[in-house]
Amino acid sequence: MTPGTIPLTDAVTAAQGLGHDLRAALSDVMGGLRLIDGGTLPPDARLQLDRARAAGEAMARLLERGTADTPDPAPPEGAPPVIQLDRVLADLGSRWRGRAQEKGLQFQLLAELSLPRVLRADRAALDRVLANVIGNALRFTDAGQVDCRVWADPGGQLCFAVTDQGPGFSPQVLAQMAGPATPALPAAPGMGLRIARHIAQRMGANLRAENPPGLGARVTLCLPIVADPVESLDIASGINLSHLRLLIAEDSRAAPNLISRQLSRFGAEIVLASDGIEALGRLERERFDAAVLDCDLAGLSGLEVLRALRAAAGPLAALPVVALSARVQRPDRTAILQAGADAVVAKPLRCPFQLGNAVLSAIARRGGAAGPADLSQLGAVMPDQAPFQRLMVLAGADAGAELLARLQEDLHDVERGLITGVTDTDWRALRAHSHVLVALAGAVGAAPLQALAEQLNAIAHAQDAEQLGPVASPALAMLDTLIGFITDQRGAPARPA
Repeated sequence: MTPGTIPLTDAVTAAQGLGHDLRAALSDVMGGLRLIDGGTLPPDARLQLDRARAAGEAMARLLERGTADTPDPAPPEGAPPVIQLDRVLADLGSRWRGRAQEKGLQFQLLAELSLPRVLRADRAALDRVLANVIGNALRFTDAGQVDCRVWADPGGQLCFAVTDQGPGFSPQVLAQMAGPATPALPAAPGMGLRIARHIAQRMGANLRAENPPGLGARVTLCLPIVADPVESLDIASGINLSHLRLLIAEDSRAAPNLISRQLSRFGAEIVLASDGIEALGRLERERFDAAVLDCDLAGLSGLEVLRALRAAAGPLAALPVVALSARVQRPDRTAILQAGADAVVAKPLRCPFQLGNAVLSAIARRGGAAGPADLSQLGAVMPDQAPFQRLMVLAGADAGAELLARLQEDLHDVERGLITGVTDTDWRALRAHSHVLVALAGAVGAAPLQALAEQLNAIAHAQDAEQLGPVASPALAMLDTLIGFITDQRGAPARPA
């Protein structure tokens, strides 16, 4: 071994340790930034706070990419992962307006209204390219503004064009950009731009530079728009998660990839964590709309992560959480819900839209104003609550509690039976459970659900597979809302999924 060198294994261990320490420090930084109430700050200070938050999250993504012990699993169907385009644009504005203001410049983000909701791309790589391009534009502009225009061209590409009012590119840089894309050229003017071009090409994108007449310099990044995952999904599902960024933490290598594939097909942007410690760290460093946590995570269990979240200060305490558990009897569900979960889904997962509905339900509950559960969708299930109220009056105070308990239990049985019937195309199960649902929905006055149950029963008798999905999905969604209503009437801490 050459004197002064260290074994490769020691170098890897040292790098992993440094990565851990960097992530821990960044978690503290991001946690502190989240606790600052931007609404109490003057506009200039709020702009710089937004800049720090956006830059911190970009650093978190780069750290996770550069220090990950294992690569992320392959995305669904070999396509790049889903990212939320509106979040990308919001972060661009937050990060670079503050940077421009610091130099006495303006940064304008001009985005077309007809942009896709989601994009399949490597977010960390996209951040690196755009940060290089926009950072250079601000660095070489002494007065005026830098514009970033975003549009979808007729050829099926999403384009970002960054134009500045600086001196423009030298002939040497333009010649290098016209040559082969490689980051291995010697250090020279334009090296950062060449690296950005190399990253862009690895993404399947194109980066070009020019000096437009009467302006300074312009760099345009164009990447292909892969079909919207929501459009490629079976439209019968009726579930749209294309506005959500979700953290998934599961206790096995195969399961999170399967869950990721399922939720990605609904349009969600997915980030995976392999254990409870990683899950909590990423939740502290990055913004998510919800988390899906396995109760049996290594390092920290899902329940320990839940309790840490609910004990946290700031918005992290209100993060919507769906818990996955193989133990879903009533005492187990109650313990999970009391730990802070907004919904519980049984493992193993047999029906993808059950988890999708649970995510939406958990988010609605945290964002609603109806107490422990958001019943904003109840009107679509039970537009007239008078029949239910009459039923409770007739039952009386003592028998009412027993009636609600029986209703809840029967509805859960029907839900499980319908999910099994849909998943396995078990017509006998579908006939039996849809028949029971007709009676239960009618008894409480849930007329729309009763009508869907009748349709489902007719479909099961006819064994019409083509019509099954379009009716079963809204029926299960309505059933989930009705179960939540009954659970809330019983005074449970939160309704199970």
